[in-house]
Amino acid sequence: MKRFFSCWSTLLFLAFLARPAFGNETGVISATELIHRGRAAFASNRLEDAEKDFRLAAEAEPTNSAAYAWLGASLVGLDRHQEATAAYEKALELNPLRTNAWLYLGGSYSESGNNEKAAAAYQKYISLNPRNDEA
Repeated sequence: MKRFFSCWSTLLFLAFLARPAFGNETGVISATELIHRGRAAFASNRLEDAEKDFRLAAEAEPTNSAAYAWLGASLVGLDRHQEATAAYEKALELNPLRTNAWLYLGGSYSESGNNEKAAAAYQKYISLNPRNDEA
């Protein structure tokens, strides 16, 4: 009987190790989990992985402004400023009070030579966050 429990506990332990790092028992990963995973990849400078996770998060939850804002950040890191601009614009369409997205959108506009739009985005950032040091 003791041997049975020993084998059983070993099997349970192996099953625990084999489970996915993210996701629930169905294997479906939520947008929140994908964003967390993408942020970890972003912090490790694995920008392609970050982009993939943020895109998946946006697909899983199309109204999640954070997914689009982080997607924009990863695209900037990959020097894909036009795509980053679209991602920031979508984030702000969903949540116009996402202050840092205004700042980064301004940077994206500036990188692509659209200085009028960059100035407007920076102005919006400052109006929403007047005491920030970056203002």
